[in-house]
Amino acid sequence: MNSSKKYWESSHEAIPLQTRTIINEYLLSLKLANKAEATISKYRSILERFFSECLFL
Repeated sequence: MNSSKKYWESSHEAIPLQTRTIINEYLLSLKLANKAEATISKYRSILERFFSECLFL
């Protein structure tokens, strides 16, 4: 895994910055709760997919 990329941070450009900030705070809370890297990465992937495909009105 690339050590320069933080696995608990989303950098998905299709997600609005404010939403991405909230996602990153949630993912960081999982990291601080000592959840497994695979769990956090999976949650990040699911959230990125949902928020990048969701239409914001």
